[in-house]
Amino acid sequence: MIVLLWALVGFAVLGCGSCIKCHCDDERAGNRFSLVPCNITPGEKLGVCECPPPDAKCVWLYGMGSPTATPDIHSFCVAPHLLSRRPSSPFALTAKSSSDLLKGYCTYPEQYNRHRMGWGRVYRHCCDDADFCNNFEAEWKLMAETWPHLYGPSSTPAPPTTTAPPPAMTVEEWMDRLAEAASLPRWAVAVVFFVVAGLLFVVFFAFGFLMARRYRWGDKKIEADSEIGNDVSDTDSDTDSDPGPPITIQSTVAAGITIERTIGRGRFGTVCLATWRGGPVAVKIFASRDSMSWARESDIYSTAMLHHENLLGFIASDTLDTGTQTEFWLIMDYHHLGSLYDYLNIRPVSQLQLMAMMYSIANGLTHLHLELIGTNNQDKPSIAHRDLKSKNILVKRNGECCIADLGLAVRFSSDSKTVDIPANEKVGTIRYMPPEILNGTLDSARFESFTRGDIYSCGLVLWEILNAFNRAKVPPRERHRLPYFDTMPDDPSLEEARAVVCEAGVRPELPAPSNAMMSSLHTLLRECWAADAVVRLTSLRVKKKLAALSSQYFGVPRS
Repeated sequence: MIVLLWALVGFAVLGCGSCIKCHCDDERAGNRFSLVPCNITPGEKLGVCECPPPDAKCVWLYGMGSPTATPDIHSFCVAPHLLSRRPSSPFALTAKSSSDLLKGYCTYPEQYNRHRMGWGRVYRHCCDDADFCNNFEAEWKLMAETWPHLYGPSSTPAPPTTTAPPPAMTVEEWMDRLAEAASLPRWAVAVVFFVVAGLLFVVFFAFGFLMARRYRWGDKKIEADSEIGNDVSDTDSDTDSDPGPPITIQSTVAAGITIERTIGRGRFGTVCLATWRGGPVAVKIFASRDSMSWARESDIYSTAMLHHENLLGFIASDTLDTGTQTEFWLIMDYHHLGSLYDYLNIRPVSQLQLMAMMYSIANGLTHLHLELIGTNNQDKPSIAHRDLKSKNILVKRNGECCIADLGLAVRFSSDSKTVDIPANEKVGTIRYMPPEILNGTLDSARFESFTRGDIYSCGLVLWEILNAFNRAKVPPRERHRLPYFDTMPDDPSLEEARAVVCEAGVRPELPAPSNAMMSSLHTLLRECWAADAVVRLTSLRVKKKLAALSSQYFGVPRS
């Protein structure tokens, strides 16, 4: 380690030892014309500039604005990029304004030049043959000897005398000192220096290669980068900002995604936790046989003005050829608390969180059901979910929920008065199906039939949250119960569900209310799962009733 430190010191010494040191009279000239600012102690007249080669020059300049004016004397280091080629002179020293005294030519190599500008005279000398070659006293004396009629003893007072700093230690002297301190020959110090320099080069090259490989898919292939990046949430946070409309990008995103692990399985595919552009995302992977379901859900998520804080954020859709089959991907926001079903199984629910969960579900469902008029023909149609259940709702870190899984959703066109029903035979979850679907009386030509079915399912989900709150003292894994847990088997058939819901008219049990708020919630649930679909509340009415309860009992205003 000590040898490496000595080698690094030697590296710095070599880099500085080759610099040309110049006198510099003030920071103004140094900052303006030098490669580095002059090193001037406050209150002192003279500083030092270090100009690394090639072509860096030490400059001494003397000018007079008029025959009676005080001489304007400057010394500084001139940067190579300020020395531009001109036909009349090998180098020219440029300046910021035509009235600047430094405007003119700088001869090369060490020669003297006098140039007239207006009333005054400008004299400059450029050199690079030795440190501090722009010494005030030496240059003034040589100039007076060369042009005695202009710069002799009777012309202009000599510039103030200065004390040159001690000569800098040469590279050879530094190498000798390092070798002596390390008890090593000089050649060994040089070898260590070059080894360290080579290792540093390899490290920087490898780092640059890895960074280029990591981002090669990002900037070149992904459009609308800033909008997509806003949709990606980190492991401990949720995407609650408004990133704008969903973005569908084909065959560009999957190549930059790394699948970490499987976190769930559904009717149409597998849900995985993945990493994309440095953050976690959820990837829903469809098999080739379910490509129509993927296309349908991707199309629904691409609906204009669909984005909402209580709907799962959609990032992109993509396809990936694995070599043996083609996978169809939906890339979504990732919420680490998981589904409402999982959350109620392991975590208690407070009264305030109960209200936040219920309201956010109703808020998201209201946004789905409503038709929104936009600009440039970008209208949002009314959408019915058709598979609302606790496993299709995710919990965000702030305690609110967002509705996911729009694969079975249907849209209603107010222009054509038609319902866009997906062309597949898959139906919703039997346990959450409304009576009109179980007994086959649903009128599929009327879009209101589907939204009323969503309200029935929503009532069952709200009951799950309320039941988990009432069973807060029950141990985890035993606290949460599904609707009809005591009257239906774990995987009921249509006939079994019809017998319970339609023929027997059974609904989930509601215990005696403990207070006025609970009584109001019980009334709300009964209005959601009424047998007659026509008398059920709309999603907007459910949202408004929950907002009123939140404001009345918790002082939390909700719109």
